[in-house]
Amino acid sequence: MGCYDSLLSWDGTTLVGYVGLANYERMLHDEALHETFTNAFKVVLTLPVWVLLPLILAFLIFQRTPGWGFFRAVYFCRIPYPL
Repeated sequence: MGCYDSLLSWDGTTLVGYVGLANYERMLHDEALHETFTNAFKVVLTLPVWVLLPLILAFLIFQRTPGWGFFRAVYFCRIPYPL
């Protein structure tokens, strides 16, 4: 039903008419769609960094590796962000 509805034109409350693939053509030329895909691509590229960096930091904080005291101080004694 959703695919069928995407081929129709609505004014918000009532059916205006059948437009076929015109909705998809308009969507492909919309700048917001390109920006959305660009942002999703950036998230996919940076996600490994946001997963691996905290894991490495947690390892350095809770293991007795050289410099573990420094990493604990940096993590636990940070200045809070202003509101």
